[in-house]
Parts: sequence; C-alpha cells; structure tokens
Amino acid sequence: MGGVAAFARGFFAELYRQRPAPSAIVLDDEDAGSDVLDEVLSEALTALPAGISAFIVSRADPPSRLAHLVASGDISILGTDDLRLTSRDTAGLVRAYRPDLTGARLRTVLPRIIELSNGWAAALTLLLYSQASVDIDPFGVEEFSERLFDYFATEILDKASPTQREFLLKTSVVPSLEVRIAARLTKRTDAIRTLSELERRSFLIQQLGASGAYRYHPLLRSFLYDAPNPSSARTSSKSCIERLPKPS
Repeated sequence: MGGVAAFARGFFAELYRQRPAPSAIVLDDEDAGSDVLDEVLSEALTALPAGISAFIVSRADPPSRLAHLVASGDISILGTDDLRLTSRDTAGLVRAYRPDLTGARLRTVLPRIIELSNGWAAALTLLLYSQASVDIDPFGVEEFSERLFDYFATEILDKASPTQREFLLKTSVVPSLEVRIAARLTKRTDAIRTLSELERRSFLIQQLGASGAYRYHPLLRSFLYDAPNPSSARTSSKSCIERLPKPS
C-alpha cells in the first residue's frame, strides 16, 4: 500500500502543479470503496493546495481515513436532500432550456414535469431534452421512458448488489414502504438495514419524516414495476401484499 500512496502523492502533486488557481477537479462515480482507492483519494485531498477545489461524486459516505478532513470542515458533504430541485428551480430550468414551451402549453406541461422529476436533476434533464415532453400525459412518454430505462438500468440496477436488486423489485408494489411491510414482502429480517443503506447510497429512496416509512422516487418505482424479467419477485410480493393486515 505504501507504493500506492507514494505514486498517488506524486501524481496529484504534478496534476495540481499544472492546474491554474482558482480551478477545480471532479472525481465522478467514486463508489468502489476499496482500501486502495480510499488511500488514493486520501492522498489526493490531503495534498490539495489552496485555490484548487475538488468535487467528489459518490453514493457512499467519505471513507473513514478522511474523517479528520470532515471534522475540520475541509470537506463539506451535500446529500440528496441538499441537491433536490425545488419547484421554482425546476420551472426556471424548463424556461431556460425549453424556450419553445411558452404560454398555455408551458402552463399545461410544467406541473407534470415538476411531478415527474420530483426534484431529481437527472430526470429533469431527460425530460428537457425529450421533444416528446410537450405531450406529457398521465400515462407517461415513450421516448422519455426509453431514455429513463437506460439510465435506471446502468445507474441503479447495475450498481446494486443482487440482493438489493431483488429487494427493490419485491418492494416496488407499494407506493410507500414501512419496514414491517418490507420485511413481509422480502422475507428478510434486515429490511430496515437494507432500506437505510439504499437511502444512504442515494438509490432514489426517501424516508418520510418521523413516520419510519420510505418512498421510492415515482419514476424509479414505475421502472421497477415494469422492469422486464423480474422472475417471480413481484408475483410473490403481490400475493403477499394481499395477505397483509389492514392498518388500524
């Protein structure tokens, strides 16, 4: 590991030397969580000079070896809620990137775009670049759905473990998810840990206040519900949900 640290130290020192100040570097998809990559990241951030900022995009929390930088305030963490677009943000971006949507057409389409994107920047981007977004209706948009399918397949399912994928499929049959229902649907005793992990890793899952319930992003839930080849996951879940006791 010492060789990795020495190499990383030299590599980033040279990279920073060549960068102007002020400037920034972006490390995207830093999710692997291996000891080697954690060490490389630690060296990269420890050596960061004044005038150069680093942005790390990851579904995981900062590795433990960076705890001192978090504690000192040298690292700031922005979570899903911090990055969620407001309705006003969404409306402003729609007006900026789709100037063809004006007047009555904009007033008709905008509420549906806000509802579908639900503060999620990636979904809004897909909508903004979809010419079919002018025809959004309660049943969705084929062009948008195809692009969204590709996104979910690569960014959600491919990055989830087989256990997490099965969990997502089995629990997509309900609009909001309490831990006890998740446990029944999946027959898992660690449902609360799985839900917390999926939320922590920004798998488009949101905890609903102090209720203890969770909710999937509506587009994610729709994708999971319609995903091809789900084996028997949803069939068994639907049968199970019919047998659940009604809330008192």
